[in-house]
Amino acid sequence: MIQLAQGSKKPILIAFLLALAVGGIGGALTEIGPWYTSLIKPSWQPPDWAFGPVWTLIYITTGIAGVRAWR
Repeated sequence: MIQLAQGSKKPILIAFLLALAVGGIGGALTEIGPWYTSLIKPSWQPPDWAFGPVWTLIYITTGIAGVRAWR
């Protein structure tokens, strides 16, 4: 667990902003259009509504890992 009492909160802010920037840029550059809907997808593909929460969790854990690596 990240200990907020130790030192500066600068690493936490930088990790949060970096994760937010990467997610935002990736989302802005990704165009989901007819090409995606026309793909033949496997039956085990997760439902579309799951992608937002799962990627949010991935970016949160990436930020936490970045703070831990920084320290």
